[in-house]
Amino acid sequence: MQKKGNTITISRRWLPRGVRCSVWGKLEQIAREKVRTLALVDEIEVWLAYQNKLKKSLGLTSVTAEMRFFDVSGVTVTDLQDAELQVKAAEKSEFREWILQWGPLHRVLERKAPERVNALREKQISDYEETYRMLSDTELRPSGLVGNTDAERTIGARAMESAKKTFLDGLRPLVEEMLGSYLNVQWRRN
Repeated sequence: MQKKGNTITISRRWLPRGVRCSVWGKLEQIAREKVRTLALVDEIEVWLAYQNKLKKSLGLTSVTAEMRFFDVSGVTVTDLQDAELQVKAAEKSEFREWILQWGPLHRVLERKAPERVNALREKQISDYEETYRMLSDTELRPSGLVGNTDAERTIGARAMESAKKTFLDGLRPLVEEMLGSYLNVQWRRN
């Protein structure tokens, strides 16, 4: 029963925060794209327009009750509708992947299942070393680039990305076990 209680605590406390962080990130991306289409606009006004006008429909928290200068943002009602649809679609299709990378969830998992997470971290380190060695042998050595700092940095980044992906794939069953059905029903606002 303790495990179920932990799952409920994690789900009720942390999952909504993760959803909000994910939404903020998507809105920031949308605002940046909008800024690129406008001339002579304050990017803060664009960001605030999305944040303020979509806070209710996306369940966001904000200190501002209303935006006084919405008209100068260059954001239209159609832009807001499109953004809301994009955010909700992203939540339905991308949240499970996003949550795997979320640092606060990693810390919770480290407290709740330290042995499993530590084993995955150790595997991540060995995967990195193995992948780096393989890339060095198959790409740097034949090209005569062993000792080339830029080339070594490039394969190091690739090895790190590969090890991180394997680590996150290893976390997936633990996240599913602890959060399970909460991940399926998290985004049901219409």
